[in-house]
Amino acid sequence: MLIKNYLVIIAVFAALMLSVPVVSMFKTNLWDAERDNGSEKSSTSGTSSGGNGDQEQTADEIAILDHKTNEVFTIPVREYIIGVVFAEIPPTYETEAIKAQAVAAHSYARRHMELQNQSPSDELKGAALGTNPANFQAYLTNEEIRERYKDNYDEYYKKISECVDEVYDKIMVFEGQIIVAAFHAYSHGRTVPAMAVWGTDIPYLQSVDSELDMILPNDTVEISAAETERILKEAYEDIEFPEFRSDWFRDIDADTSGYVVSLMAGNTKLSGVRVRELFSLRSAAFTVDSIDDNFVFISKGYGHGVGLSQFGANAMAMQGKTHQEILKHYYSGIEITTF
Repeated sequence: MLIKNYLVIIAVFAALMLSVPVVSMFKTNLWDAERDNGSEKSSTSGTSSGGNGDQEQTADEIAILDHKTNEVFTIPVREYIIGVVFAEIPPTYETEAIKAQAVAAHSYARRHMELQNQSPSDELKGAALGTNPANFQAYLTNEEIRERYKDNYDEYYKKISECVDEVYDKIMVFEGQIIVAAFHAYSHGRTVPAMAVWGTDIPYLQSVDSELDMILPNDTVEISAAETERILKEAYEDIEFPEFRSDWFRDIDADTSGYVVSLMAGNTKLSGVRVRELFSLRSAAFTVDSIDDNFVFISKGYGHGVGLSQFGANAMAMQGKTHQEILKHYYSGIEITTF
């Protein structure tokens, strides 16, 4: 029975790859966005303020900066959460996994609303957050959802909206504070502690088991030596390389889950996260080999690996776990409370 379930999980993941935008799968900067207050992504719904920074917002509404128009629009928080869930997780996933994603999305939004109320960012022009999936949660408007799912729109919208409504009053807190609800597509068998990615120890973002993620395939990126040299020299002008290409990447320090903590690229020490960014790898859990005139990176997992594994959440839901159990597994020591 377990083997059959795993095959079903892989089939669902294939649907994920077709239905979820690749950029949202990376999900790299939830913590950075909180520190830097970056912003970006498009929307056509809601009321625009013209980007003048005087957007009115109630507890049940959220103001968002649209990077394509540089304007702020306000929509109900419920509508925003539905749009985020559609952008972040396939509607074909199990309902308990979708609910877990909805609580994470809601927690993330409420935290940013609080932060911006306390210390507004000039860059956000009065909004609570932006919509660039590289910096914030991805978001789809109703029109974008309808265009993506076409004939399945009514079925999927009903499913997602019902899941959101069932948990809409729930958020995650740790020691009385709304958490940084980081999430990613899938890990390499264990999630990654926040310290390894952002250099900040966050008690509820520790490494936890996500073993079923390991049934997913690895990803291979092959880059010519010339292109590798160009990328590294563009990023680090003073970098120098050993005579033999096999020594260009060496002294790789990886944790027990295979996530690269650091390595030497020529004479320059880089973090695994930085290498992932430079060469557009799916994760920082990778190996690298020199083969002929190319470097071959094989990465395991998809995303930064911190917090909720979306694939892992779906696998747990298929095994009968509730969204509460899923969230408390991936976010250590949190409480789920009524907002």
